[in-house]
Amino acid sequence: MIRVTSYTEDYKQKLLNGLTDFSYEQKLELCKNLENIGENEEFLICLDQDENFVGFSKTTSLTKGFINLDYIYVIPSLRRDKNGSVILVAVMNRAVNRLVLGMFAKCESSNQSAMAFLKARGFIVSEEQNGVSSLMKSLMHMYKTHHDH
Repeated sequence: MIRVTSYTEDYKQKLLNGLTDFSYEQKLELCKNLENIGENEEFLICLDQDENFVGFSKTTSLTKGFINLDYIYVIPSLRRDKNGSVILVAVMNRAVNRLVLGMFAKCESSNQSAMAFLKARGFIVSEEQNGVSSLMKSLMHMYKTHHDH
């Protein structure tokens, strides 16, 4: 059983310790971001039943109605166990609650596992430039519509 919750300072050490495959520079950049989270940024953290770090996400609100999925990360040993999907669904639910219409993401085209993950969850490639794919996903299907019979 895992849960996804809003990031707070209490989780900082768990998050940083869990990023075993991040370079020192990547951790440093993330650490700086965590110390100064912008009002248009949101971090979610994913923990298991024993409060161990599983993964995290970071999104940035863009122009009205859209967000950018800056990061979605699951520790390597827990990938392919649907944990990334749980985090992404949490991101999408929070986005819909804020009336977001769609999401964007960027991914190195050579990162086949990340590209496959995003495509399998409805992201489509809108552009490819300098080895980086830009992807997008509509969230309109998540809005309830009412039909009179």
